Amino acid sequence: MIQSKKVERIEVSPLQVSGVEAYARRVAVQRRFGHLSVPRATLANSLVVSVGNIMTFVAKIKARAFSRATELPERVESAILNLIPEEFRNDVKLNTSDVEGHSGDDRQIVVAQLKNKTGCEATLDYIFSSFDDRDRRRVRNSLLRRLNVNCLFFLRIDKQAAFLGKIALADGPDVISVRIDIKQYPKCRQTDAKTMLENRLQAAGGVD
Repeated sequence: MIQSKKVERIEVSPLQVSGVEAYARRVAVQRRFGHLSVPRATLANSLVVSVGNIMTFVAKIKARAFSRATELPERVESAILNLIPEEFRNDVKLNTSDVEGHSGDDRQIVVAQLKNKTGCEATLDYIFSSFDDRDRRRVRNSLLRRLNVNCLFFLRIDKQAAFLGKIALADGPDVISVRIDIKQYPKCRQTDAKTMLENRLQAAGGVD
């Protein structure tokens, strides 16, 4: 007769979870971008942390940018793809369509979508880790203006800088508009999404 083992349930406080999650995010980001020599394993997949049996995660990322008449759409596509870690760029669906500008000039709009959950999680960490301290601080201080009650998180990225391989918040009108869909079951709560974003900003490089 085979006897089953009794599994002891361990209760973890939200404070402990927050610390473990922040540490896990930091190690995952550092490993992905070559700052640590640890075994090749995706920590985000091997360590799942939940508070109150509710998980908060990134489900989809959508980015869009205009290609003006003087620009090549392929360059705009490259700028958008530079926001995505290289190993997930093949999972991005790109679409380009013609639109008319406010002044009647011909434009094209490039739209990119990523629905791979692992890729979406990695992309958010990639963007946050690529920001400099000033941009991370700006995002931290404006989280509730960027995150709506439906858990949609918005960023405006400098398009020209992105084409050159630098990810930075935009100060002008030439932008890549990024929408990040955050999910949580049974229903996403803005406060939980904000906490998740704060933890990942901290893990990506810290904010004052």
